Amino acid sequence: SGERRESALVMVADGMGGHNAGDRAAGIALGAVAAVMSARLAGLVAGEPWDDSTSTEAVDLALWEANRAVQ
Repeated sequence: SGERRESALVMVADGMGGHNAGDRAAGIALGAVAAVMSARLAGLVAGEPWDDSTSTEAVDLALWEANRAVQ
């Protein structure tokens, strides 16, 4: 519709205090989220509309993948 919209996806990954390699786990989690969300975010940049249901599912999948990758 020609309207400009701004979106942000913000993730904080800060390891687990007292555990070895928390920085590596945080990096793995960020990479997993980026891998899942990259196509959806590229679509937003290209002007595709944000669909709450599919976007929420994508974020849920991204977080699930991040958890799986770190375990």
